[in-house]
Amino acid sequence: MPDMEIPQRRRFRFSLMALLAAMTIAAVIFASIDWTPPLDKQFLGIAVREQDSMVVADVLPNTTAAKCALQPRDKILALNGVPVSDIKQLRRQLARYSIGHPVTVTIDRQGQQQTLGPFPLGATPFPQNR
Repeated sequence: MPDMEIPQRRRFRFSLMALLAAMTIAAVIFASIDWTPPLDKQFLGIAVREQDSMVVADVLPNTTAAKCALQPRDKILALNGVPVSDIKQLRRQLARYSIGHPVTVTIDRQGQQQTLGPFPLGATPFPQNR
């Protein structure tokens, strides 16, 4: 009866294919993770119309956004001079500052660029789920 052992080359090829499959799966999982730093308690106090647009839909009362006089339809361009083009970038910038840290918000209001602030960064009024 012939030897049932897999030849050395085939075993190597099989091991290499298994390793490549595992690396592909790991890459897919790694790419799907949201690497946005969690918001500790920093809170600007706005709702945006869409996740990829920084157009303000609503401003919550008694928040940093309200103190800055942000208004619905304002488009947020930058936080403390750092450009933001989507909500993830805004969250990353907010996570860099502690509560009470002064922030400025650069906006486009009806075609005119304005910088509002500085105002102290507020805390979220919502409970934290960690």
